[in-house]
Amino acid sequence: MVEGIPLNTPTVSMAHMIKTKKDNPIFIPSKFVEKLKIEGKEEEWAVMICTSPCTTKTIRIISTKSPKVLQLHFSKIKFSAGEFLENIGSIFKRNNLKSIYSTGLCFCDPPCGWECYIDFSELLLTKEQLKSELLAVPSIGNVEITNVDLKRTG
Repeated sequence: MVEGIPLNTPTVSMAHMIKTKKDNPIFIPSKFVEKLKIEGKEEEWAVMICTSPCTTKTIRIISTKSPKVLQLHFSKIKFSAGEFLENIGSIFKRNNLKSIYSTGLCFCDPPCGWECYIDFSELLLTKEQLKSELLAVPSIGNVEITNVDLKRTG
C-alpha cells in the first residue's frame, strides 16, 4: 500500500494536481513512482513525453527498461497510413525493436507527421543503419533520430 492506495487497485488511472510555471520543478508523488516500477528491476528509469498536437496537450511518464531511449520523428510522409505503419512495423519486427510510445499520426496544419520512442539498449544495428533502413520506405520523406537523455532539457 502506498499513501492509502493499494498497488493492486482496480482503478486504471490516478491523478495529482500540479501548478505549471516555467522552470518550476514538478514533484512526483510516491504513489506514482511505485506504480511506475518494473518488477525485478533495481534501477528505475522512465521517459517523460509531452505531446501537443493541435489543441490537446498531455504529459506521459512511461517506465523503461533502460535509460537508452530514442525519439524517431517522421515527416514528409506520403500517406497511405496503413502502408506506412505496415512498413514501419516490418522494420521494427525484423530488428526486434519495441515501441515505448507512439504519438499516432498527426494531420494538423502544418502536417506534423508521426513520432515514436524506442528503447535502444538492445539495438542490433547503429542509429545510422536504422535511419537508412527507414528512409528506404517509399512513403517516408524524412526521419530524425534523437537520443533522449537526462542532459537534454527545455
